[in-house]
Amino acid sequence: MSESPRVEHADLLARVELFAGLDRVTLAKLAAHLVPVPLTSGRELFRQGDPGDAFYLVARGNFGVYLSTGADIGETRVSILGPGDPLGEMALLTNSPRTATIRAETDGELLRLDRVRFLNLVRQKPDVALAIAATLSRRLQVSDSRGGKAATPAAS
Repeated sequence: MSESPRVEHADLLARVELFAGLDRVTLAKLAAHLVPVPLTSGRELFRQGDPGDAFYLVARGNFGVYLSTGADIGETRVSILGPGDPLGEMALLTNSPRTATIRAETDGELLRLDRVRFLNLVRQKPDVALAIAATLSRRLQVSDSRGGKAATPAAS
């Protein structure tokens, strides 16, 4: 039989750059708060401009990242996310609106981490915030060394 869902979810979280500095126990605590969100092909998870209230991690399937190209023109797919890919990382840290629309390209499942639950964990374990701050600092250093052109998280 396969590993428990919590262990599998913790393993997926460990591959997300934002959580790279967290220990296994903390990753397991975060994984305990992940809620599976099944999505059938063609369905939207959220739209560009919606409130950023949660982080998502692709568990299975493929999800398109779409940007609005204007009122009458529609949208353009700019990326496809697959298993292990995070989306909406910045929603954990800010209340910024979503920067893109996410749509299922195939039947799939995402794991949702609610911002309120995440912030409660940060209050209980301040080292989570420190690990994330270190990751964000590394991103800024890479961005600065590339002349400000860092990869941005999907649909924050």
